[in-house]
Amino acid sequence: MKNHIRLGLITLAMTVPIAACKASNTNEANKMSVVSCWQAQDRMVASAFMLPPGWSSTCQAKYDQNAYGIIFFSSIIDARSKDGRMTLNSWPSQLFKSDQGMIQIPLNAIQQEKMSFGRVDPRTTQWYQETLQNNPKPVDLKQFVQQKLAPEIKRNGLKISRIEADPMAVQLRARLSKKFDRKLPDSIKINVISVYTDSTTEPNKVGLLKIVQAISYGNPVTEWSLDFYVADGERDQVQEVSEVINLVISTLEPAPVFEYGLARLNIKLSKQRMAAGREIAKRANIIHNALNEVNDGMMKSYQSRSSSQERTHRKNIDATREVETYTNPFDGTTVKAPSSNEHFYTNNLGDFIGSNNPLFNPNDSLTTLYNWTKLEKAGN
Repeated sequence: MKNHIRLGLITLAMTVPIAACKASNTNEANKMSVVSCWQAQDRMVASAFMLPPGWSSTCQAKYDQNAYGIIFFSSIIDARSKDGRMTLNSWPSQLFKSDQGMIQIPLNAIQQEKMSFGRVDPRTTQWYQETLQNNPKPVDLKQFVQQKLAPEIKRNGLKISRIEADPMAVQLRARLSKKFDRKLPDSIKINVISVYTDSTTEPNKVGLLKIVQAISYGNPVTEWSLDFYVADGERDQVQEVSEVINLVISTLEPAPVFEYGLARLNIKLSKQRMAAGREIAKRANIIHNALNEVNDGMMKSYQSRSSSQERTHRKNIDATREVETYTNPFDGTTVKAPSSNEHFYTNNLGDFIGSNNPLFNPNDSLTTLYNWTKLEKAGN
């Protein structure tokens, strides 16, 4: 699992070399095959999943970075049945974060400009629209398929025959509850939808796309993800095609050591973003002082307008820095951590791990080498 609730693994522009790995076949025909994806550069297992007997597969890990700078990865699967009649693939996943606090900043600026000047600067409107794009709300899966995927499906010589909710969502929720040995909170939602397709060129060919959506609702931050699995076969194999997708979804897991390394990388990048935020604040302060000298002789109404813009600007700077103050339990000092995560853990070496998952505990991992202690926000 990631620092947020996710059921699959993830992608992006930056592709890391991964050794193609075939499913390990056993001599016993009734045993499942285990597929491991290796990160070739560091010789690490990135993830693993299971396939039915006789299936073969290759996989590669790809990295992506969302609008908030969080890096995540996908296991891209390309599998085939022994007789070649069925195939299965996974598509690059998508990870989103919707921060209502960030959206409110340009919205407040728009309201203030309307009150003060009777109009809104186009740049402020553009700022608001870009903020909305970077903070999308969780989508309705059926509408997502009809509006976003249907045109592409049609271009690939397929037509959608039906779309329906998949009972796999209940199984996945039960699986997570069992894994964490506790009931998942109501703030975590899991949805699965099945999209059945027919080939327009091969009447006997059918396809099935399953989309898994995991949502962790919060105030003001909500995180959600989409994972895609598609398989095809002949018309008499529809049930078998569905079962093989369910097997992959239910067994696909990231390797704890690989996931821990990815978490450390995200912490490093967060520190770099914080440093950049401090530089922005420093430059903004210089500009602010210069503007104060110019504005000393301005009219009172203009000073009121300038003050309003400055308050909005400072809120934007604070949001850009994305920091919260925590107390280090080992020495009592205060530390700054990115506000993109709600929970942080530290060890006596000064390492930190952030998470938005209320059930996440790094001490649960069998591979952990340290005792992790949760950080408390300063003043609590």
